[in-house]
Amino acid sequence: MHVSRIQPIFLMVIMSILLLTLAFPAIAQQVPATDLRESPRDDTTQKVTPVSQTTINIEVWLNKQCSAAFYPGEKAVIYFRTDADGYATLYDIDTQGKVLVIFPNRETPDNFVKAGQIYEIPAQQADYDLIVEGPEGIEYIEAVASTDAYYRWNHNEGEPRWLQDWGLKGRKLEAGSSQPQETMTAYKQSPEYQNLPKDMGMAGLQSLSHNLQLSQILREQIQSKLIVRPRETEQSTRTPQTGTTQPEGKVQPVSQQPLRNYSTATCYMYIVDQAPVSAPAPQPTQPLASNIPSGEEYLRQQEREFQQIPSVNLQRQGERLIVELPGRVLFDSGSSFLRSESRQDLSQVADVLLRYPDTQIMVMGHTDSIGNEQTNQRLSEARAKSVADFLIFQGVTPARINWIGYGEVMPIASNSTEAGRQRNRRVELEIRYAQ
Repeated sequence: MHVSRIQPIFLMVIMSILLLTLAFPAIAQQVPATDLRESPRDDTTQKVTPVSQTTINIEVWLNKQCSAAFYPGEKAVIYFRTDADGYATLYDIDTQGKVLVIFPNRETPDNFVKAGQIYEIPAQQADYDLIVEGPEGIEYIEAVASTDAYYRWNHNEGEPRWLQDWGLKGRKLEAGSSQPQETMTAYKQSPEYQNLPKDMGMAGLQSLSHNLQLSQILREQIQSKLIVRPRETEQSTRTPQTGTTQPEGKVQPVSQQPLRNYSTATCYMYIVDQAPVSAPAPQPTQPLASNIPSGEEYLRQQEREFQQIPSVNLQRQGERLIVELPGRVLFDSGSSFLRSESRQDLSQVADVLLRYPDTQIMVMGHTDSIGNEQTNQRLSEARAKSVADFLIFQGVTPARINWIGYGEVMPIASNSTEAGRQRNRRVELEIRYAQ
């Protein structure tokens, strides 16, 4: 009896094990298939990249100042830099409204950029120049930078999908035949219209109206896409709450909170068909070194010219001429990026230096005592270097220029008042006659 009860149970156990053994391969074969369906591996998937919260600023300028007039046959050079390591993309809107990505490019294929380094288009190693051609009108250089590695790309590997999503791929806006009154009012109040060269023809006016719209549209579209963090995109995404399927290519934002890890900048130039001929071209000023009898008189001549620049303060200290440039004129608070408004005054300073080549210049940066001493030291050095770099790009011989930062250790006024601190935030040029 005892044995007979055990035997059926033993047989049932054996049968259960056999059934499980036969079923297991089928189960094992189904698991990968389920995983593949839930995690597609097609080329349309965008990978999520950790987003850096580091702030970044970018500035862009030309070998002439922004808003300058260029004439056919002139050479143009584009410069830009960021104040943090990041990823930069630059695009050009030509006078006919065609959009072209100009950085990265074949000379500099990777769009990763180092903080503080000045980049040129075309690069110094390039085998071509950018020569201005018609038709006349306005041409925009737009720059975008981010510290988010999602926006890194390589020119040699082709343009990424997000670049096409920005609307830069083959973009050409068709301007409307009529514009509402408020649009026309904004157009006539824009800096582009206010700075229009007097010798710009009707074609140039049409280009201005057209490209002003296009640049604003692209800028707004790009900024709106940069504000929300990109996340993985699949051909279809099922939302867990409702079970509904999102349309193909729909980007689901991780957070609606704005991210401050991007920056944009704009520079524009006018293309004018013919140089003005109503007045004779000014004769270049000859260096005065051979005409000046002494170093003292040489400095006095420069001093008189610097006095014509409203924003600078001057001091004579023996055989030195000190040209003081207030920090509020040059930089925003806490920044070493030159303000666009300061470039005109600095260009005038550079013109005077070019006319007096027999001098040596020391660019000295200073701060107030608010904040960390080491931070102030670094800021003073970065500001001095920004001014020195600008003067060099304006044509001042690099061998003539040195720069140094003194931080907060050389105040010229009390740091106990706001007025005093404002005076202490400055950049000075110490100019000596090179005998």
